[in-house]
Amino acid sequence: MKLNHKIEINLLDFIKTGKFDYVTIGHTKEWISANFPEPDFKTKSKNKLSCWGYGKIEFWFVDEKLNMIFTDHIENLEAGSEIELDKSIFSDQNANKLNLIQSKLNENYIDYQIQHQKNLEQIIMTINQSKMELRFGFYDEKTKKDDYELYSIALKAHT
Repeated sequence: MKLNHKIEINLLDFIKTGKFDYVTIGHTKEWISANFPEPDFKTKSKNKLSCWGYGKIEFWFVDEKLNMIFTDHIENLEAGSEIELDKSIFSDQNANKLNLIQSKLNENYIDYQIQHQKNLEQIIMTINQSKMELRFGFYDEKTKKDDYELYSIALKAHT
C-alpha cells in the first residue's frame, strides 16, 4: 500500500506492546498489504516460509500469516524509506548492554524475565506484556570481559 506519510514506530513501544503500528503477529499478508507500506524486499522459500523486509526489520510469514517480526541488525537498525523509526532507549549502540537495558526497562516500569543459556553464552530477556525476546551475547572474544550486548529482537507467534 502506498501511503502519503511515513509510519512512525517507537521501538520501546513495540518492545512493550508487541504492536508494530497496527501490525501484530497473526495478521495475513493480504491484511498487511492493504494496511501497511509496501516492503523494501520480499523473499520466498520452498517450505511455506516467506520474508518481507522493511530496512533491517524482517516480517516472517508461515502459511501467509505473520509469524515473527525480527532484526539482528541492532548496530545499524533502520526500517526503510516508508517507516520513521524512533530507536528510543536503543539509539546508542554503546548503551545496548544487558545491564543498561535492564536499567532503562526498570525506569519505564517494563517487566521482564531473564533466561540464561550458558552453553550458548547468551541471555534471553522476555518482556512479560508482549512476549518480545531480546537476545544478548558477545560479538567477539574481546567483549566477553565487558557485558552481554543486545544482538537481536524478535516477536514470535506462540504455539
